[in-house]
Amino acid sequence: MPVRPANTRAQSSKAGQAIRRYLLPTTTDEYQDLKKKYDEDFKATLEELDNDVATLQVLYDGARAKRNQALKRIKAHLSSSTSSSDSRSEIEKSPVLCDEKLLDEYLSEVATTQKIRNHLTDVSEDAKQFRFYVETQALAVYAHYRGLREWAQRMFPAVDYLATALLALSTVGAGLVYSTIFSGTRGDIGLMSFTFPLFTIGFLIPAVVQLILRWASSLSKEVPFASQAFWKAVIVVFMFFASISVMAAITILNATIFLLKPGLPRDAGDTSEVPTDTVSELPGIIAFAFSGTIFLLLLICIGLSMVVRGPKEIMRLLTRSHGETQKLDKYMHV
Repeated sequence: MPVRPANTRAQSSKAGQAIRRYLLPTTTDEYQDLKKKYDEDFKATLEELDNDVATLQVLYDGARAKRNQALKRIKAHLSSSTSSSDSRSEIEKSPVLCDEKLLDEYLSEVATTQKIRNHLTDVSEDAKQFRFYVETQALAVYAHYRGLREWAQRMFPAVDYLATALLALSTVGAGLVYSTIFSGTRGDIGLMSFTFPLFTIGFLIPAVVQLILRWASSLSKEVPFASQAFWKAVIVVFMFFASISVMAAITILNATIFLLKPGLPRDAGDTSEVPTDTVSELPGIIAFAFSGTIFLLLLICIGLSMVVRGPKEIMRLLTRSHGETQKLDKYMHV
């Protein structure tokens, strides 16, 4: 059986790592080494925090026991201060004053227990938060986000306004085209029919993007997710495609107005024509020229940007992350 050369295997492995770096970054050797490094660097700190929580738990249990003992002594004192024949209702009507020393002791134990409990809660939350930072630090350094939920929470506002605008335009445009196709008697219905699938694209893509990002941003817990660069580029490309589709549909609609023939029959049974001098072609010319100019300018700007920056720079801008990274060595513990 032929053996592959070492350099061929190395190139194949390097290519596989490059592909996984974009699609499945958490499976790459670079990410695994980085995660292992952070786990080892902060292992002692996590163990120390766990020991602090365990020690405080013991102190809290002891404080609760002392508080309960003080309460039992107060109950015994109250019981001994009343006759055995007195009922509980009679004791409540004529309460017996507790010994001040016992009361002060009990209140002191209550305050101590409450302080230890509050500190135990703070230290437990701090240990939990720091453990989360350590477990996700490799993701934060590698992808500038700590998981799917954080990325979606930052990504959703960035596309929400554009998605909402496209949804509104597509809904109105699709409804207008649908009603015109089945009820219109004049105009280029065949040309107008091309706008319906374009408006449909402009509606479905933003709706799906909004739905997925809203779901991901509301997850109850963080999910390891490091391929934000790839999926950000996918979302940007799809939203751009949806925007182009809506603009193309609007341009085609204006073209139908531009190509509208005013001298057409009023209906199928009427052979008379609409007077051509009562219908102006100026609105159609203005609408088509305005929308067509904006559409062409957008395409020209995109083309010039790609020529000036180059494909690599465009991809870098599309996949650039803006997340913040918590520096664990400067983390302020409770």
